[in-house]
Amino acid sequence: SLFRRFSRQISSLLNKDHLEEQSFLKMSLPSQKDTYGCVSADSSKIRHLSDEDFTSELKAALVGWRSNRVRGIWFHCSKMDSRFIPILVEHGFEFHHAQPQYCTLTRWLPEDAPSTLPRYPHMHIGCGGIVVDAEGRLLMMREKKGRYLGWKFPGGLADPNENIYETASREVKEETGVDAEGIAVLSFRQVNSAQWKDTGDIYFLIVMKPKDESKKDVTPCATEAADAKWMTRSEIDGLSDELFHNTLRKTLKTYDNWVKCGSKGLVVEQSNSPLRRHVQMYTFAVDFSPRM
Repeated sequence: SLFRRFSRQISSLLNKDHLEEQSFLKMSLPSQKDTYGCVSADSSKIRHLSDEDFTSELKAALVGWRSNRVRGIWFHCSKMDSRFIPILVEHGFEFHHAQPQYCTLTRWLPEDAPSTLPRYPHMHIGCGGIVVDAEGRLLMMREKKGRYLGWKFPGGLADPNENIYETASREVKEETGVDAEGIAVLSFRQVNSAQWKDTGDIYFLIVMKPKDESKKDVTPCATEAADAKWMTRSEIDGLSDELFHNTLRKTLKTYDNWVKCGSKGLVVEQSNSPLRRHVQMYTFAVDFSPRM
């Protein structure tokens, strides 16, 4: 019957997929297949191989991956196994990214299609805090080193696993000694040319307030800050363009407009990610309700 033929076809396809998975398990270079038609291999599972054996197994694995219609290969190589890197490069692998304890190399197998392997992240995230106390003063600082040595809002690059409020709070604390908490995202800017080749950065400015108005004494960072202090708007307005960049003046105008509009603005809401369980997601959306 039509139903039986359909059932046999489904069974055949499932059995074929099972045999392909078993072929991966039997390889001396163990790998894990993903949903995108690629495989990942880890050097820690084959470090017992000699260079000669690894070369032989790699050649055999490439043949097997091609026959199983694998599109891309991710090879994670531990620092302990760096002797494998020249062999991988010799067999067509390219560097993807590196971290202190490992590097990842990739190879795209289809010759009739361009690689769709995602690049390593190429955009840094930075955050600055526009900290305003109950008296309306702003927390300002000056860097010890850099291209711009005038007054600015404290801030810097995000650390792994931080949200942008946490980055801003940490940077404000490190550079000025003041504990501050985020209220809303005021603005952000994007630069497509940053410190490293082919990288850029996005920098968020967060409106903040001291966590405790009775504990807001400034202690400039000894290694990073040439100076830090609370400044009134009149003091800031009296600074020359050399000591307070015009871009920062425009930012203060944006802040003034945010204050006048009276709404909460761009605020954060924390929830669980729909794509990855147990991963926190931070959504930033405009809240038009009035500030209390």
